[in-house]
Amino acid sequence: MTSVNKIFKKLTLYVVRVSYDGTVQDSAPCMDCTRTMNHLGVKRIVYSTIGGALTSCKMSDYIPKTITLGRRYIQSDFQLGKKPIDEEKQKKLREKEKDS
Repeated sequence: MTSVNKIFKKLTLYVVRVSYDGTVQDSAPCMDCTRTMNHLGVKRIVYSTIGGALTSCKMSDYIPKTITLGRRYIQSDFQLGKKPIDEEKQKKLREKEKDS
């Protein structure tokens, strides 16, 4: 284990999101961030919720509920503003395009 990994094992990461008007917003880590923090071995996270409250938990107990805008963009076949298309729907769309 490298010395950097030893540091992360003791680290508590604070994440706060503040909007343009100065209000505190939800900053709960997404799935990709959670994966990275687990890989690095971050011990604990503290993040803001809507209304300004802070939530603290061990990384091992945290369950992400969101995906990033970038991930949604990729999963929606690079269409802005569209929800991700599941594999089944993508397959049907490809078959339909082939038939036309």
